[in-house]
Amino acid sequence: MNLKLCCWAMGVSLLLTASAVLVAADDSARLDESPPQPIATIRLTGLQRVLNDIRDLAQDADRPGISVFIDRILEIGNQLQGIDRRRAVSLEVFLDAEPAASGTPETPPQVRVCFPLTDLAELQLTTDRLGWSWSKDTQDRYRIARRNERELFAIVQTNADQQQWVIVSENQSLVGLTTSATDSVDVAALPDLTFTIRFDRLSPVRRQQALDKLHQDAQRDRQRRDEESDAQYQLRLDLQAMMEQGLELVLTETTQVQFRGNLLPTTAGGVHGLEVEADWSVRSDGRLAAFLPSLAPQSVQLPRATAPGAALRANAAISLPARLTELLLRGVELGRAKVTNDLVSLPQDVQQQVLGMFDTFAATVGERTEELCVQFVPADGHLALLAGVRLEEGNELAQALPLILQEATKSPRVHSVDVDFTTIRGAAFHRVRGNPLRKVDEYLYGPGAILLTGATQDALWVMIGGNQVDELCEPLLERGDTSLQSVPLVDIEWHAKPWLPIAAVAPRTQQAAEVLQSALSAEEHDAIRGKLHVRKAGISASVSVDRPFVTLFVRRIPKPGQ
Repeated sequence: MNLKLCCWAMGVSLLLTASAVLVAADDSARLDESPPQPIATIRLTGLQRVLNDIRDLAQDADRPGISVFIDRILEIGNQLQGIDRRRAVSLEVFLDAEPAASGTPETPPQVRVCFPLTDLAELQLTTDRLGWSWSKDTQDRYRIARRNERELFAIVQTNADQQQWVIVSENQSLVGLTTSATDSVDVAALPDLTFTIRFDRLSPVRRQQALDKLHQDAQRDRQRRDEESDAQYQLRLDLQAMMEQGLELVLTETTQVQFRGNLLPTTAGGVHGLEVEADWSVRSDGRLAAFLPSLAPQSVQLPRATAPGAALRANAAISLPARLTELLLRGVELGRAKVTNDLVSLPQDVQQQVLGMFDTFAATVGERTEELCVQFVPADGHLALLAGVRLEEGNELAQALPLILQEATKSPRVHSVDVDFTTIRGAAFHRVRGNPLRKVDEYLYGPGAILLTGATQDALWVMIGGNQVDELCEPLLERGDTSLQSVPLVDIEWHAKPWLPIAAVAPRTQQAAEVLQSALSAEEHDAIRGKLHVRKAGISASVSVDRPFVTLFVRRIPKPGQ
């Protein structure tokens, strides 16, 4: 009997052990199957904050009807009772893990919305005006019937800080999943709107589809063109291969792209009416994260645009990758060979003088740091332009410029060239007159505008304006402080007021100029600014718009019946 009992006990123990192993294995498999994550998220940080900003803009624009319209909408919507207008509302978009099979319609994206909740009964009264009919499914789950639309599913969740949220979706499986949208956050420190796309959540199959499309498009561009030499064809292939490899890295290593927008931000002393920021992020352990910092130049040579009252200031600077530098140097040598053939009938000293410009080009590319600066400055009701490009060994190009400009006189667009017209900071500048002067140039620079160009050891300069353009632009060549701690790839600042006298006389822009003039005449702030810079494991961009522009936009919104 004891033996039978022992055998039975052993059998039961083995059965229980096997069952436990099977259950554990099943739980482990479920853990391995990670729940779906949103591919995109839109977060509105507090409805009340946005509504307050719109009311402030309506007051600035003298449009009280906008505030009245908002009040009517809120009245129709039961004042959004049941929703906490001080907390964030999030909309999340989901994709199927795998794309549809060939010939099968793609499943549309699934959406989940997270509302901050104050009282469920009040929310049900609010949504009742939309024709929503709530019915309880389980303790925290609900079904929402809608007229002539698919049924919705909802669940009420409470986070660690006892804040309640209601999560709604047409997909029942999504409402029960955890989401960071219900986490407690300090909304005062967040932008009004955040839009995030998570590329790292794309399935390998979807990424491979994008890569296949990239390679197919690249293959079509590899066909040889009739006019290409062997060297030109090979250079184009190598350039395309480099670009294809770069795009492949972007597709495989991008983790997310995020856009942030702030209406009437409190930064900059309330000067800005709108701020928009964007971040492109890549894998911190990938090749792009190691490569991107090398694009930021360590130093600059050209003057940073600082002219007071400038209509436009722009600076761009970048350090070239080694592979691109190598290909550009090959292009310089191809250009040298072509020009050498074109100059074979000219005297040897003339050939050497012209071909010297390719020594400047090669030295500039070989230095691997490229810069550009542009400034438009007011000049007696018109504008003057100063543009510069960084050079190395620019004296070689300076010697070739007179011959190149004399050749330009053969063009019907060039009226005359005056070599060595003036000297600016020890460098010879040459005058070029157009024939005829384009209407747009006459509006911008005034009648009789001229172009001055000259090369110094470290830059090629172009000035366009009236007869005094050299005196106006000469101070702008001052180098100033070029030892910047962080050099942005692009830095732009545009002011509207200096352009208004020009726009007022151009037929196509007269009406817009009148509108801007009325809006900005008494305003101190009239700028739009933008920057692009490299950061750790990514690139960031920012744009700010001064408040008068946003106010003007609100003022121009058509009134009902217009």
